[in-house]
Amino acid sequence: MIGGFGGRSFPLEISQATRLNGFDLRESLIPTEQIRSQAAARDEIEALGRPLALDAEAVAELNFDRRTAGLATYLEASDLVAGLELEGEFRAYPLAMLSRHQLVNDKLQGRAVLISYCPLSDALLAFRREQDGRELEFGVSGLLHNSNMLLFDKARRGEESLWSQLRGQAVSGPQAGSELEQLPLQLLDWGSWLAMHPASSVAVPDLEELPDYSVDAYVDYRTEARLRYPAWPQLPEDSPLHAFEQVIAVDNGSGWLVLPLRQLSRELGTGNSLALHGASFMLSSPADPEMEPQVLVEALPDEEIRFVHAYWFAWYATHPESEIFPLLD
Repeated sequence: MIGGFGGRSFPLEISQATRLNGFDLRESLIPTEQIRSQAAARDEIEALGRPLALDAEAVAELNFDRRTAGLATYLEASDLVAGLELEGEFRAYPLAMLSRHQLVNDKLQGRAVLISYCPLSDALLAFRREQDGRELEFGVSGLLHNSNMLLFDKARRGEESLWSQLRGQAVSGPQAGSELEQLPLQLLDWGSWLAMHPASSVAVPDLEELPDYSVDAYVDYRTEARLRYPAWPQLPEDSPLHAFEQVIAVDNGSGWLVLPLRQLSRELGTGNSLALHGASFMLSSPADPEMEPQVLVEALPDEEIRFVHAYWFAWYATHPESEIFPLLD
């Protein structure tokens, strides 16, 4: 779990709830007036279920075939991926693919996992998708809270629960208050991930025709760096970080510490590492010297940590009490 709502519910008339993509929010754990529709019906953004798992050689062959056909390649060494390790199995999820589908219901070592990415809040998290001994499948609800996605479990129609991605918690429906176990997820370029884990597979949608994932629907949003949907609480005027600052939040059991990625990169330099808040931070080593290295996070010995990538405005709305690592002059 990333953080709870204290068990308080916010009643809503059912007639009003049915206008929010058909989800019953009468006993919502979040203020219903803060829930927004992103003009997408439930499942209009297509979550993936059980993608193909191709090795690096098969991905290279896929790239060759697509290039020969005049199509965009699926995954190049410089492309960013979300890297997951579970019980000795490694898999990479291209960020461009995640940006399009936002959720991937997958299995590693026979264990059900969920990879989630919300482009509006730049929030990247992985979870075990198991609850009370049963496997859950998740879809994209088309609803937002604090400009962060609300996903839903695909239970019997009318009995679904909405879940907050950044909190890893169900916020309405039969599962309200339940929590998902978070898994560590690295963000780095495919070349660096493959060098670290040569046996890694790559998740490829099992679709008859792959979309062109090189088309970035959110490039203008990131360039403008302007909220399209509100977030509560809003950043204070004296916030030391810009709303769209990319941060890593780390929890070692004593609270969340927020570290701006740009500052971490400056602190680490080339080949340096930093031990802080139960975590070890270091930079990746891209094969292409023109590429910017990414920050890798690992737990220190005998430490248990959780960490989350997100925009500062979204993280602050979720955890305004978070401590910020002292900024450099």
